[in-house]
Amino acid sequence: MAGKPQKKEDKKDDQMMISLDKALTAIVVLSLALNFYLFYQVGSLKQDCLPTGMAVSGATTTTLKTSNVNPQDKIKLEFYVMSQCPYGTQVIDAIAPVLKEMGDYIDFHLDYIVTDLGDGKFQSLHGQNEVDGNIAQLCAIKYHGGGYKYMDMLVCMDETMSNIPKNWESCAQKTGLDVAKLKACYEGDEGKQLLSESSVKAKARQASGSPTIYINDARYSGGRTSADFTRAICNAITGEKPASCQSLPEEPKFEMIVLNDKRCSDCVSLTPSLVAQLTQMFPGMSVKEVDYMSAEGKKLYQDTGVEVLPALLFPKTGISQASNYARIQGYFEPAGNYQSLLVGASFNPTKEVCDNGIDDTGNGKVDCEDADCDGTPVCHNFEKPTLTFFIMSYCPYGNMAEEAIEPAYRLLGDKAKFEPKYIYYEGYGGGGPNYCMDDEDLYCSMHGVQEANQNIRENCVQDLYGTGAWFDFALAMNDACTSQNADKCWEAVAEKLGYDVAAIKSCQAQDYEKYASADLAMSKSWDATGSPTVFVNGKLYSGSRTPEGYKQALCAEFEDTPAECATQLSGDTTAVASGQC
Repeated sequence: MAGKPQKKEDKKDDQMMISLDKALTAIVVLSLALNFYLFYQVGSLKQDCLPTGMAVSGATTTTLKTSNVNPQDKIKLEFYVMSQCPYGTQVIDAIAPVLKEMGDYIDFHLDYIVTDLGDGKFQSLHGQNEVDGNIAQLCAIKYHGGGYKYMDMLVCMDETMSNIPKNWESCAQKTGLDVAKLKACYEGDEGKQLLSESSVKAKARQASGSPTIYINDARYSGGRTSADFTRAICNAITGEKPASCQSLPEEPKFEMIVLNDKRCSDCVSLTPSLVAQLTQMFPGMSVKEVDYMSAEGKKLYQDTGVEVLPALLFPKTGISQASNYARIQGYFEPAGNYQSLLVGASFNPTKEVCDNGIDDTGNGKVDCEDADCDGTPVCHNFEKPTLTFFIMSYCPYGNMAEEAIEPAYRLLGDKAKFEPKYIYYEGYGGGGPNYCMDDEDLYCSMHGVQEANQNIRENCVQDLYGTGAWFDFALAMNDACTSQNADKCWEAVAEKLGYDVAAIKSCQAQDYEKYASADLAMSKSWDATGSPTVFVNGKLYSGSRTPEGYKQALCAEFEDTPAECATQLSGDTTAVASGQC
């Protein structure tokens, strides 16, 4: 962008390693908000994690191994996915060989996450191509469900996921499916009806992220390789187990210590879900919980050298043979006699807790009186009900939040305050001009440098023209431009809205670091790591992402409720709006 320093090409290797470490840490921080999402994006599950002899190929014919399993004894397995979500396609590819090996023991259901808009129209996170891909796959499921024959077509389509739905016909032909029958379903009303029915099932399961998985009606969040699925299904079988179960290697036994602090409510509430998922990934793992405030906890904190909690401490030896160890091996850091798993922890137990009414540091200053609490949301002074929302200008979830917040802004106007803030990561993607605006890789954006530049332009529009203009500009950019062309596309959008392009360019060149540094510092102090993260008067908002939901949260903060709060706002968010980037 104009005015930013040129990239130095002679950075030292150790500085690049620091940037890479920061990028990895940022990804893991996001995993907390995304339900430990990290563990399922490490590596290529399709290429690297299939057991020997269970390779998947779109050209391979699925031949189901049969047995005399009673239908009521079969293991119910449910997948809820999006056909162009890479994590959804990975689990489809991983389960395909499992169905081939032991499908007669499994009652498998595959459904798709979309929003049914009515009249045969749907909305999906990755656009109309994904909607059409969902329909093509549902048609295959209906007409070639016997022996899970349709899985051959799905795996074939996944091999060139970017070509979905155009590749369905060639994949159907390649794998021996009835192309004419599928085409009639795909192009007619039948396919739309199948997707409508499928979306009802996904909604009933509250499936908002792809993949969402259930085994015997229990949410599954373990590993997602073929071996992981095989082990989970084998563990669920109560009767005679297939040969695939007998050949599974025994998992090593070890103890993981969770060093936590009961004073940190977020730490305590998040830890059980993390432990549950790790237990599914490592069946031989036992868990010991230690509280920081105990003598054992303080000694462990000192001996390990960890700085923030919760700390998940694994032994240095004894787990390398675990089937899922390689997937998280790169996310450990040394911790005395242990290795600590990076989980985005941020609670420093030696600092003041800002809302417990106790002098935690012993300096005579309680809560917000202590300098440790400067800049934190709980100690921020709000003059009026304030909605602060941390976003990325091209995160689809953030864009949905913007569109849902805007009606609340139009209704309440200046009676409430609306504060858009932007999320940056230090050293994201290893740093460099593809992601970062600055020479030191401090201000980097998940969806590339053009997203970071657009963040700044939106900052400029807000300062130059006000919050209403910010909403106009942000929403128009969502519709007209992408993270791949925003640097060229934005000028036409600004001109159409009547904004001074030259003034925005000048602001961007001169003030980008001022805006980015302020937002980065605020996102750190407010512990906002994913887009969107929303606060109402400094309290994390976890209500519905609808115009009415945001309005009600703000109206609850008024001492004298204005008449506007009686207005019911219409509008809804999509089925995937509960996610984050």
